Parts: sequence; structure tokens; C-alpha cells
Amino acid sequence: MLMFPYRWLAFAALCSALFGAGYVKGLRHEKLEHDAATNRAIIAAVAKNEEDRQSDIAQANAVATDYKTKLDLANAKIDSARADADSQRMRLVIPARVCPAPASQAGNSVRTDDQGATETIDLPPTIANGLRDITEDADREVTRLTLKLTALQDRVQQILDRTQ
Repeated sequence: MLMFPYRWLAFAALCSALFGAGYVKGLRHEKLEHDAATNRAIIAAVAKNEEDRQSDIAQANAVATDYKTKLDLANAKIDSARADADSQRMRLVIPARVCPAPASQAGNSVRTDDQGATETIDLPPTIANGLRDITEDADREVTRLTLKLTALQDRVQQILDRTQ
């Protein structure tokens, strides 16, 4: 058997070992609880950030939809105005027909202020589109010829400047 002081020393070592093992196990348990709490806080923060992001996306989509709707309306108004302008532009203005007065109005002949009157007729869409294409082609050709003429004038001016 062991001597008395060594027994106390062995008993103290055993108690220290048990205490140390319990302490380490408790620390491990505390660390796990702390890590779990930290993970829950992180998950809650990530969930809130995702919720905020989804809210921002929904708000941006609403703004984009509103903008697209307004843009479509504006484009429709522009197209309508352009069509109205083209329609007005494609109307032919012709002198008013001078017709003899009907027999019931034999005393009333055509008034002199009606002699210069004009009337407009709306062209069928196919003819209006054809005329529009012709006028656009003519405008492009005039622009092209104007550019050529300007270039030719510049070239002649350069030649005149060299000769002087």
C-alpha cells in the first residue's frame, strides 16, 4: 500500500483529473452553445438580408414595369402623332369642283369667293404609303446630291485657291 501522504496526493490528482475532465467537457458544451447561438444570429441576419434584397428586387421590378408602361404609352402617342402627321401630309389638296347650280337654285350661281376654294381627299393607305416611300426616297436623293454638290464646290474652291 501507499503511504498516507501519497494517498492524499493520489486522491488530489484523481480529484484534479475529474475536475479537469468536467471543466473541459463543460467548456466544450459552452463553446457548442455559443457557436450555435452565433450560427442562429448569422442565419437570422442572412434571412433578413435576403428579405431586404427580395423587397428591393420587387420594388425595382415595380419601377421598371411602371417605366415600361409609361414608355409604351409615350411611344403609342408618338406613333399616333406621326400617323396623324403623315395622314395630313398625304392628303391631296385639289381645287374645288366648280359645278353649275342645280335647277332649283338657278338664280344662285357659284360665288366668286368659292372659285379659289380647295378640298382635300384622303388617299387609300397603299397609295399613301407608296407616296410616302417616294417622297422619302426623293428626300434622301436630294440630301445625297446636296452633299455631292457641296463636295464639288469645295473641290473647285481648292483648285481655284491653288491656282492663285
